[in-house]
Amino acid sequence: MPLASVCQFIRKLSQFHEHTPLVAWVQTQSITPWFTPDRRRIILLMATLAFAIRFIDHTLQFGELWTDRNGLNLSVVLPLLATFFGILIFLALLFLAISHFEKIPTIIQQHPQTSLHGIFWLIIVLIWTLPSNYHMWRSGLLIIGMMIPFLIWRCGYMVTQHRRNNIAKTKFRDHLLYVLPAWNGTHMPYGKGLDYLGQVEAKTNEAYAKSLLSGIKLLMLSGIWQIMLQIMNGAIYGDPSSFVLRMFPSLTLNIPRLADLLSQEVITSHTMAWLSLYLELISVTLLLAIYGHLWIGILRIAGFQVFRNTYKPLLAETIIDFWNRFHYYFKELLVEFFFFPAYLRYSWMSPKFRTFTAVFMAVFVGNMYYHLFTEMKALLEMDGAVLWNYLGPRMVYCLLLVGGIYLSMANQQQQRGKPLQKEIHPLLKKLRQWRRIAVVWTFYSMIHIWNVSSQNANFLDRADFCVFLFGFNT
Repeated sequence: MPLASVCQFIRKLSQFHEHTPLVAWVQTQSITPWFTPDRRRIILLMATLAFAIRFIDHTLQFGELWTDRNGLNLSVVLPLLATFFGILIFLALLFLAISHFEKIPTIIQQHPQTSLHGIFWLIIVLIWTLPSNYHMWRSGLLIIGMMIPFLIWRCGYMVTQHRRNNIAKTKFRDHLLYVLPAWNGTHMPYGKGLDYLGQVEAKTNEAYAKSLLSGIKLLMLSGIWQIMLQIMNGAIYGDPSSFVLRMFPSLTLNIPRLADLLSQEVITSHTMAWLSLYLELISVTLLLAIYGHLWIGILRIAGFQVFRNTYKPLLAETIIDFWNRFHYYFKELLVEFFFFPAYLRYSWMSPKFRTFTAVFMAVFVGNMYYHLFTEMKALLEMDGAVLWNYLGPRMVYCLLLVGGIYLSMANQQQQRGKPLQKEIHPLLKKLRQWRRIAVVWTFYSMIHIWNVSSQNANFLDRADFCVFLFGFNT
């Protein structure tokens, strides 16, 4: 069979979710028309409430729900339910305030996001300042404080609902679908808010059949990438937990991980250091794609044809394109809450400085602010050492990313004004494409030195490794 035919067959197989006869077959099955949008939302709501209770228990670690005698442990159940209903009451009040947006104080209308974050920061300040003898109040505030990273951005998307003046057409239960989502339990709101979910929701049987098949495809891809990561961990890194190493103990290259090189637990050559650097980028991308495809796959099966979180970033030819493809919903969060507000506010600036300021607010300020909440326990305990060890290197990462994204955006704008280039030889065109991809890989691999998690690698260790990569020993 010719290679072209094989490639065409593989492409058709990988795009089975767009195969018209298959879509038509799924569409005609009795189960498909039964899952109407209303029924899908009700099922999601029931799963959401169950997930919320499970997530609260997992996050706050109340303890075992059942006693040895198979009875409910009331010392755990009561605070768990109190937290759950407390969160529901807070969300209901927030929904009520947005529904009557024109009646709330003017200063809050002018700065709704700042006001929302102000509420959460007031809780944090109260935890810091409340005397230790107020044990009950302090415990309650600590419970709320630990839930802030999960709620703050999802509530932010709820607040944005007022801008389209369609909040009255929605129900409170609709907002619970993304504020307490059944499809993921991370701080990152995959699928954004109700506006976006409503735009991409499948309204017809055909649309749902396509969404269902594409969701199944993403779940399959998530499993494939999980296998690939296991193979990579065993065959390349020598990870003993990999099934590859258990099956073939001698089949490994034993290339050190980047975190071990940064902490100087392993000494290696410059060539091996560069190889480890690039492999780390592939590993991080695979891990992000595994979980992103899982969450988005579930969302699509539920009838929401949302955009992928990770879409072929390793084939990106520009830095800005990689940023768009690598972690789409994180990028969207930074653009929604930091880039656009800054860009609109500083309209009096020159176009270049205005764009740079907006990029800085999103990629540096927004990025750092988001990750401040990921270390919530250290923040509530005011543990400066832990916060600096985590956020200090990230400051360098964010600053380098600001420069890379701004220059990439500026270069794209310059290219738009240039006339089209003459046709070049296909091989030369492909070589130039590979060169651009290699530049993007190198940029993101280098800045990831300041982003990779390593408890034993401090600020200077990362700087030493950067110098070492270019042949200098410190």
